[in-house]
Amino acid sequence: MNKFVITAVDRLGNTIAAGDEHATAAIAKYHSDQLTKLVDLAGAVIHGQENVLGQTQIDGLFPEQP
Repeated sequence: MNKFVITAVDRLGNTIAAGDEHATAAIAKYHSDQLTKLVDLAGAVIHGQENVLGQTQIDGLFPEQP
């Protein structure tokens, strides 16, 4: 998850520096949505929810980035 956040910050820094508001918004939304899913998954693991994801489902959390 840390690597994902670092990637988001790097990508956002680049689009902000370039003044590209559309790309900044798209990247922020993408990373925010994915991080929300990861936090939900972590919460389920921490609190003992028995529904778990298989590797294919986990891979699906990280589709090609915009």
